[in-house]
Amino acid sequence: MNVLFRVNAGAEKGLGHLTRCIALANAFEKLGAACHFVMDRRDDSISPFLNTRNVYVLTSPTPQDQIADARETGQIASQTKCRFIVMDDYDLDQNWETTIRQQGFTLLVIDDILRSHNCDFLIDYRWRGENGKHAYDELTDKDCIKLLGPAYVLLPENYTSRLTTKHTDNKANINITVGFGGAGNFDLAAPLIDNLLKKLDHDIQFRVILGPLFAGMKELQKTCAQYNNVQFIIGQTDLFETLSQTDLYIGPAGTIMYQLCALGIPALTFSTAPNQDNDHQNLEDIGHYFHINRFGPEQAAKLAHCVNTFIRQYNRVKALTEHAVYPIDGWGAKRVAQSVMGMEVVPYMSNPAQKNLPSLPIKSDFHTVRHVTDCDINHYLDARNLPANRENMTFCTEINRLDHYHWWFQNKRASYLLSYNDEARLYIWHSSFTENEQDYLIGGWFVCSENAQFQDSLIALAWQLEYCSQAYPDAVWLAVINRDNKSVKKLNDYMGFIEMDESHPYFPITQNAFPQASYDTFHYVFLPSELKARTL
Repeated sequence: MNVLFRVNAGAEKGLGHLTRCIALANAFEKLGAACHFVMDRRDDSISPFLNTRNVYVLTSPTPQDQIADARETGQIASQTKCRFIVMDDYDLDQNWETTIRQQGFTLLVIDDILRSHNCDFLIDYRWRGENGKHAYDELTDKDCIKLLGPAYVLLPENYTSRLTTKHTDNKANINITVGFGGAGNFDLAAPLIDNLLKKLDHDIQFRVILGPLFAGMKELQKTCAQYNNVQFIIGQTDLFETLSQTDLYIGPAGTIMYQLCALGIPALTFSTAPNQDNDHQNLEDIGHYFHINRFGPEQAAKLAHCVNTFIRQYNRVKALTEHAVYPIDGWGAKRVAQSVMGMEVVPYMSNPAQKNLPSLPIKSDFHTVRHVTDCDINHYLDARNLPANRENMTFCTEINRLDHYHWWFQNKRASYLLSYNDEARLYIWHSSFTENEQDYLIGGWFVCSENAQFQDSLIALAWQLEYCSQAYPDAVWLAVINRDNKSVKKLNDYMGFIEMDESHPYFPITQNAFPQASYDTFHYVFLPSELKARTL
C-alpha cells in the first residue's frame, strides 16, 4: 500500500499539520506502506523535517485553483502508485476533495474546524465533549468512516509511556520549557520570557524552543544573552528529549499540548489563533487544566506571577495531569493506520470514574454536596464570572483567569459543590478567623447553572450552617447581602441572621472581612454562636 500526503507548512500555517502527518506516515510505514508528500512549496527552514521523505512540489498550488491542485495531486499519486491520499490543509475544501475522489482515489482528511467534507475517512481528534461523536453527522455522507476524539491523536510512538513524577520538593530543580509552536514571533516571546526571567523567585532553568519559522530569532537570543539559565532549543525535529526533561511547559496550545498530556507534563498554554481556543471542560477531560483563550504581551507579568505560584504548589499542579477522563495514550497514529488497513485496532481505555467524587451527608433525597477539589478550578471561575452572580457580589468585575489560577492555590477557603440529581447547581464556601479571642466565620455562595432554584440555595445554606455549627461551635457568622438581592435577604432572615448597623461591635470586623462591601449597598448581618440556625 502506497500513501500520498497532501499537506503544507509555513510561517502562517506553522508546523502542526506537517508533524502530525509525519507521525501518521511513520505508523503507516511500520505496517508496510510506502509514503510520499505533496506540498505547495518546500521552504529550506522546514527541510530537516522532510530530509528522509519523498517530497513533490506542485506547479499549480492552492488557493489559486483548487481543481488544478487536486488534478496535479492525482497525477503525482498515479506516478507514485498511491491509491490512498491523506489531506491536511485548511485551504483545501470539499471542491478539492470531490475532484480527488472523482479520480478514483481513497481519501482520508485530517481536520479540526468542523466543516463539510467529501471523503472516505475523517480524523478529528479534538475532544468536544460527549456529543462530539455526532459533530460531523451532518457534515459528511453516511458512508464516511469518522475517527473522532482523543483515541486518534497523531503522535510519534515514543509518546506511549508517561513520565514519572520527579519532584517531592516543590521548590527544587524546576525546569521550565517555553515554546512558541513552529512559528511564533519576537513581539510575543520577548515580554513573556523577560517577565519570567525577572519575576520568578526560584532557581529555575529555562529551555526556549524556537521553531524554524520563528520571526526575530536573533533579536530574542540577544535579549536573553545576559541570563545564564536560558538554553535555546533550535531546529529540533523531535522534542521528546526536551519535553522529557521538562517540569512545566509554557506556550501556545497546539499539537504540543497533546504531547504534554501523553507524557503527564503540566502546562500553562494560551491561544495565538482562533482554532486554538478551547472549552476548558474539554481540555480537562484530556488532563490539561491551565489554558488562556485570550492572551497578549500585556498579560506577560500576570503569567509570570501565576507561574511563581505553580512552582510553589508544583505537586498539586502536577497531580492534575493524572485526572484525564479521556487520556492521550500515544497510540492514535497506529490506530488510524490499522483502521485504514482493515487490521485489528489497539484498544483505547477511557476512565469515566475520574468524575466520581465522594459526597458529604446532607438532608435531601435529591441533592448531594462534596468538597471542591483542584479539578474544579476552571468551572469555579466560569460560575463566579456569570453576570447573574457578579451583580450581587462585593467585587463585580470579571476575574482574569491568570489571577484566578494564582488565587486558587493561595486561598484558605473551604469550598463545596451542591448538585441536584447529579447536575451541579451552586458553589458554597466559608472561612474562619479569630479576633480578640472570638472565632468568626464568613462565607458565600453563587450559582453555576441556569437551572438553579431558590430551593437549592435554601438547602445549601441550611447544610452549611449545620455543618459549621459542629466544626466551629463558638463561631459568630458574619455576612453581607446586596440590598437589591431581596430573596437572599429573606433567606438569611429565615435562617436566623440578624441585621446590624454601624454602631454594632461586629460592624468594623465585618467591614474588614468584606472591604469592598459599602454599607449603602449591602446589608450587614450576623448569626450569634448561641443561636442555632433553622433546619429544613
